[in-house]
Amino acid sequence: MARCVEWQDQDVLSLCATDSSHSHRLATTMEASPGYSERSEGYDYEFVPQPDPKYECPICLLILREPCQTECGHRFCRGCITRWLSEHETRRCPADNEPITKAQLFPDNFAKREILSLRVRCPNAKHGCDSVVELGKVQEHEDNCPMTYQPCPLGCACILFRKDVEEHVAKSCESRRVECPFCHETVLAGRAQNHQQEECPNITVLCQFCQLKLMREQIKRHLDTDCPNVKVKCVFSVWGCDTEVIRSDQANHQRDSTAFHLRLLSTAFCRYCMIQGIVPEALTTGSSPMGGVSSPDVPEGVSDLSRLMQRHSIGAGPGVTSSPRQEPQTLPAIASTGAPLLSGVTFHSHPLPTEQQQQPHQAVTRSSSLGATAGAVGATEEVPGTNTSTRENFFHFKSGQDTQRKDNLGMPFVLSSEFTSLKDQNMIQDESLARHDQHILELQNKIHMLQHSNQEFKQKVHYLEEKLSFYGTLESRACNGNFLWKVKNFSRLRREAEMGETTVLHSPAFYSSLYGYKMCVRVNLNGVDTARGTHMSIFVHFMQGEFDDVLDWPFEGKIILSVIDQNPICEIRHHIIETLLAKPNLAAFQRPMTQRNHKGFGYMEFVPLHILDSCSYVLNDILIIKAQVIPANAL
Repeated sequence: MARCVEWQDQDVLSLCATDSSHSHRLATTMEASPGYSERSEGYDYEFVPQPDPKYECPICLLILREPCQTECGHRFCRGCITRWLSEHETRRCPADNEPITKAQLFPDNFAKREILSLRVRCPNAKHGCDSVVELGKVQEHEDNCPMTYQPCPLGCACILFRKDVEEHVAKSCESRRVECPFCHETVLAGRAQNHQQEECPNITVLCQFCQLKLMREQIKRHLDTDCPNVKVKCVFSVWGCDTEVIRSDQANHQRDSTAFHLRLLSTAFCRYCMIQGIVPEALTTGSSPMGGVSSPDVPEGVSDLSRLMQRHSIGAGPGVTSSPRQEPQTLPAIASTGAPLLSGVTFHSHPLPTEQQQQPHQAVTRSSSLGATAGAVGATEEVPGTNTSTRENFFHFKSGQDTQRKDNLGMPFVLSSEFTSLKDQNMIQDESLARHDQHILELQNKIHMLQHSNQEFKQKVHYLEEKLSFYGTLESRACNGNFLWKVKNFSRLRREAEMGETTVLHSPAFYSSLYGYKMCVRVNLNGVDTARGTHMSIFVHFMQGEFDDVLDWPFEGKIILSVIDQNPICEIRHHIIETLLAKPNLAAFQRPMTQRNHKGFGYMEFVPLHILDSCSYVLNDILIIKAQVIPANAL
């Protein structure tokens, strides 16, 4: 019968070992160890045992360092006696007051060898080093002593024991380089948290205005173009509208302020005409403001206003000449309000026409080439060299059969068909925006419903997982203490055990009854300890169960372990069976304090390996192990 022993699960111990990742953080001021610096006096170590007093220096009262002997037969440290003779003019022996000189000193190598062979305790004994070495090898030991202070090699402020340096550098040093898990950028460990909170472009953050979750690198673009709650300037700000609205209300502002925006455009255009010396007659007759010559470069069929814009816009084509009196002037200077208008765009001015050329005539016909046209004329400035009648005719516009009206400033204006077309386009765009807003609202409601449904599905999945977990353990509970464990891929696992790769296998957990003890079987396919390489070892480990509080501890009873013979002929099967009798005084049968008890109880030499290889215990590369648990109250 195999010898029954208690065995400790080394693999479990290695997993449950106390985490020593926390390095000793010591003060930055390092206390120098005795003998750390070069000294001239004797050795100040803790000798084991205490050396003979004959090795003490009479001057420093320490063990002799580089001992020297005088002619009178006394020994001193070389540094001590040399300093003594230098400081005292009498130059006498400190022991017997005999006259001596430096020339009368000679090294005592015999005493030196004896002293260096004395054994001393490590200078770092107060820090936990219990080494005792020869005096001559103290420095060599200190250079490798694990309890010697050493600064962090990465340059942080920590001073550590040499044994903790490697772990400190690998796990806790703030100067080590770590990789950000989000952007994979290498940063200092001390700055990793700040990097993720303030710099990492791939961290998800909330928009401060709409609370939308976006990556940090997308926030700026989101604020500049998409965020509906950000205040933005009106698109007509270049024409003088100072209103700031949130982006989602921008369409409403443009719809509600259409008349105001058209007035700003009209005012800016009229002031430009005044400064450039353009009169309606030049626009309606096609004559040039510079002497009544039309440009041959403007094709027929183009409206008068389009012709004007071609002659006065940036980059005018060939054929548009400018006189020496023409000077560039920017449009921002036009507006009396001081608002910038077409900032940076340069127009070429022309001399004001003479009074003979200033005739009250037809109105300016608006052209679609402007992109946006004036709707109503605001307050005006008087052009030098023109009379009141001319100024009134300057602002007289004609638009087909439209009826003339006057605004509140008394200025006549006509709502042209082109303005009506522009208004229709704006209405169409507003309707399109409204449809898009409605579509977005519907999508948001749909997303909300999907999120609600997703939450319900998650709860159902969690409930089903709990049910599945319960039914998964039901088989191990219902076995009633009779557990069969199939060890599959036996050949491969056996080779791995022989090579030292997978030396231990643990079975699934099973119970002695529905509410009984929880345990598992452990097998070492290549044996353990003295049985390594000759036998297969089997042990039983108790585990923490759900009903340990109501069970009797320590466990009392017996456990029958078997290796099943799988011979197809039932009559000649011969199972290998061993019975374990519980020993309550052993730790293996006490209530587990960890998930699996570190101590197991079983047989190191359960079955010889050559029997497993020669008989039918392994069939189809499967080994079957049976465990039958019989508690004391069931006997």
